[in-house]
Amino acid sequence: DFRAMPSQLRQFHILSLRALDAKLRGESHRAIGETLLGFRGDKTDWEGDPRRNKTRRLVTHGIAMMKGGYRLLLHYPVKPRRK
Repeated sequence: DFRAMPSQLRQFHILSLRALDAKLRGESHRAIGETLLGFRGDKTDWEGDPRRNKTRRLVTHGIAMMKGGYRLLLHYPVKPRRK
């Protein structure tokens, strides 16, 4: 079905919501990265690890979904607005 959401995008949405839940519980970005993305290391390792940015993107996307962005999932695939 052409309307089916790709698995990579579906997984991103799921991880975003899990990251949001953790952030709302007061978890740090590093703790979220350890839990969701499998990061292992100390603070110095975390500073240079690409999973740090991915964690930040997941939390940011989760917050956007919480603020109403989830509605876009109801109309997937999103059609551009007509002018």
